[in-house]
Amino acid sequence: MSELTNAVTISSNFVVKEMSIGIPVTDLQKSVEWYEKNLGCKLIAPISGVADLQLTPQQIITLFIPDDEQDSCWFAGNNYQENPHYSITMLVQDIDKLFSDLIEAGVKVGDMLGQNSSCGKTFLFNDLDGNRFQAWGGYVNKG
Repeated sequence: MSELTNAVTISSNFVVKEMSIGIPVTDLQKSVEWYEKNLGCKLIAPISGVADLQLTPQQIITLFIPDDEQDSCWFAGNNYQENPHYSITMLVQDIDKLFSDLIEAGVKVGDMLGQNSSCGKTFLFNDLDGNRFQAWGGYVNKG
């Protein structure tokens, strides 16, 4: 069986109903407030050391206080704040509005890139703990 055939078999048997992205934070309450205010998330389930936030109907952000134990699902690695390793891209409806809203809210925001590209506009921004996100406006039809 080729790799492609195997991938099709796996994907047809593996149905993702919802996706959760875990993000390490240092202050759970402040981070929950930041995500609610700046990304419009809604707190669903606060648990000791963990908070689930609804981003979209099928996407959950799980904020967690990192655990020191390497076998824990809440282990974020050593020096995770100095070396962010999360690649989270959010396709957004109005990238220009989000860009200006985040700047107005005092969020650390990078430069807007891709203004003349068919790949569309994009920029990076950080949460309170330096976790890095990419906002993307989607592909631009140049046809």
